[in-house]
Amino acid sequence: MPKDLIVKYIKLAPLTDLSLGDYGGWKGKINVWRNNRAVTRMYKIAKSIESDHPELKDEFARLMDRHEFRINIAVAGMIFDSAHYDAEIRRRALTIIEAVACDEKQVSSLGVAMGLIDWYKKHPEFTPNEAVLRRNAISTKAGELFREKRADNYMASASYEGFLEMYDESKREAEAIIDNL
Repeated sequence: MPKDLIVKYIKLAPLTDLSLGDYGGWKGKINVWRNNRAVTRMYKIAKSIESDHPELKDEFARLMDRHEFRINIAVAGMIFDSAHYDAEIRRRALTIIEAVACDEKQVSSLGVAMGLIDWYKKHPEFTPNEAVLRRNAISTKAGELFREKRADNYMASASYEGFLEMYDESKREAEAIIDNL
């Protein structure tokens, strides 16, 4: 039944939360495989709703209000990739994606920010989010500074603590440079 697609989507969401599993050793390989399979199935459900069951699009879009297991982020990403939702829903999805891009606590935020920068270039009708642009600029500059520091003092970055300290210092310097432009 078409209505079951939304329920299936919700049930798959916990399988995609990388913070809930063990990703070391052979158990990790199984968890990564399970995660990837769940994400693939979620994309298929989203595409099916979009193409075969458009009557479910509004209900699917309302999942952007659900925060457990980051369902809102997954749905926003899938809607954001689609041109078959109205402008208001796509704008809401963009707002969620921009929030992820600016959240440095999320591992995926830098990749999302970089993807948004490319998307903004292809969609000049949208004004780029300044926070996303700043995040991307700081990360890019911090990476450059870090590589220079590491080349100059490789031994200091040999330990995990030294590596983090050197990166944090690079990031602070990058923030100062970007803020003074």
